[in-house]
Amino acid sequence: MQNEKFTNEQITQYISDWQTSGLSKSKFCKLHGLTYHVFLYWITKATPVASPSFVPVVVSRHEEITIASPNGLQITLPFNDTTIHILKQLLAC
Repeated sequence: MQNEKFTNEQITQYISDWQTSGLSKSKFCKLHGLTYHVFLYWITKATPVASPSFVPVVVSRHEEITIASPNGLQITLPFNDTTIHILKQLLAC
């Protein structure tokens, strides 16, 4: 299947078949006559990239600020002028 053009539907079907096959990418490509690096490219293009998002900032009564990322990372800092200045600089990047 070298140099063959594939439709989006065919590419999607190959990726779906690979995911359910239990085979490694390399073995799947050999079995189906696909070029390994092209198959990797298809997978990369078909995988949606999660866009970064902000979460609400909650200021506690203890005068701290906690910043939480979508992946669960949390940073707690003292709530003061220095922290506000640093956060403004970080968010401006």
